[in-house]
Amino acid sequence: YADENNMQIDRFIAYWKCPSSPPNTSSVITNYLFNGISTSTGSEIIQPVLAWNGAYGPSGWGGAAWNWFDYDSTGMNSVHAPYVTVSVNDSIQGILLNVGGNNWDIVFNDITRSTSSALYDEGTLIWHDSATKYISIALESYNGTDDGNLYNADLPGKTSFHDLDTKYNNATVNLALQSQKTTWPSWFQFNPDNRAVTINSTSVNLTTGN
Repeated sequence: YADENNMQIDRFIAYWKCPSSPPNTSSVITNYLFNGISTSTGSEIIQPVLAWNGAYGPSGWGGAAWNWFDYDSTGMNSVHAPYVTVSVNDSIQGILLNVGGNNWDIVFNDITRSTSSALYDEGTLIWHDSATKYISIALESYNGTDDGNLYNADLPGKTSFHDLDTKYNNATVNLALQSQKTTWPSWFQFNPDNRAVTINSTSVNLTTGN
């Protein structure tokens, strides 16, 4: 994934295409692709999520707006909008937009299908966090089969997040995203020196080898 902290931000929009499905189609494998904003402490993250076998979602690809939070330090809770079905190569837009005070619109748009999943005026801790924010572009993967490890065949194809739109008070915020995992473990069965994350000022490529 790629991330940046110490940010002041009230708008974060990203575009990407639904990648190819994991070669291993086991129903226990879960992959999440998203742009997100979180508090500096990690107590909350808002994210429009493209999911492969996502929690509470359809088998295969689906998209939904999510808010994960720990308001009282008792553990993470979540709220999400209903999933929409997504197909490989669908064009996706993920929107995170402050609409006043501590309220945010969290929107997952499937542009190809003209469908969306949204949490509007969602009250969050993000805006009132005492420190500046942490943003991310990520692929998260869980529940590898057989020996419990995740292998290359458990992952979707390459995903390119592009036309990243970040603003604060209507002014563009220049990104300096940092890669947090530049190589995959050697048991992913391709060159361990292969860069998994490539970044420029308006795009992030997440490469898996599929």
